[in-house]
Amino acid sequence: MNNSKSLEVGGKSPLLIFEDADIAKAVSSATLSILPNSGQTWMTTSRIYVQEGIAAQFIETIKSAMIQQGGESDPSSPGVRRGRRPTSSSSNESSHTWTIPKIAACTSFSVAEELVQRGYFCESTIIVNAPENSRVMREEIFGPMLCINTFRNEDEGLKRVKDADYGLYASVFTTYLSRSMRVAKELEAGAVGVNCTSPTMFIGMSMGGCK
Repeated sequence: MNNSKSLEVGGKSPLLIFEDADIAKAVSSATLSILPNSGQTWMTTSRIYVQEGIAAQFIETIKSAMIQQGGESDPSSPGVRRGRRPTSSSSNESSHTWTIPKIAACTSFSVAEELVQRGYFCESTIIVNAPENSRVMREEIFGPMLCINTFRNEDEGLKRVKDADYGLYASVFTTYLSRSMRVAKELEAGAVGVNCTSPTMFIGMSMGGCK
C-alpha cells in the first residue's frame, strides 16, 4: 500500500521591494497575489518589505489599488471579484489573527467596502509595522490580509525576509540586474520571482520548498 502524501504547506511568502523598483508594477503584482481567491492561495504574497525611502508612497499607492479592487461580497452580484469564506471558523480565524498586532499599536487599514450581511466574509486589510514576532507575521492567515514592514538596506531586508518558517515562494523588485541575481540566490524559497510575484510561475520547472 502506498502511503505517500503531497501537502500544500506554503505560507507567508515575502516580497522585497528596493528603492529603485518600479512602484506601479510592484503594487500591481502585490494586489494580484493577495486578493484573488480572498487570499486563500498556498503561495500568496502576504509579507511585504519596502525600503524606507519609498515606503510611504508604496503604502498609499497599494491602499488605493486595493480599494479600487473592491471588497468581498455576494459573488452573484455584477463586478464582485471575491466571495465569502467557506466556513465561519475560517472567517473568524482570520479576523482573530489580525487583531493581535493592533494591540501593539501598529497601523491597519481596512480597504473593503461594507460587507453583505449573510455569509462568512473577511475584510481586505493592510497591516503596517506589525512586530516581527506577532502571529500575523509568523503564521499563515489564509485571507486578504497584507502585512507591510520596512527595511534600511539590503542586509537588513534579507535578514527580515528569511526570518520565517516557510520557504515556498519569494519575490524581489529592483531595476538592477546584479542586485536581483544576488538577492534571488540568498532568498530561502523553492521559487523566486524577479519583478513578479506569485502566482507567476514557469510551468516547466519543478516546484518545491526550501527551508
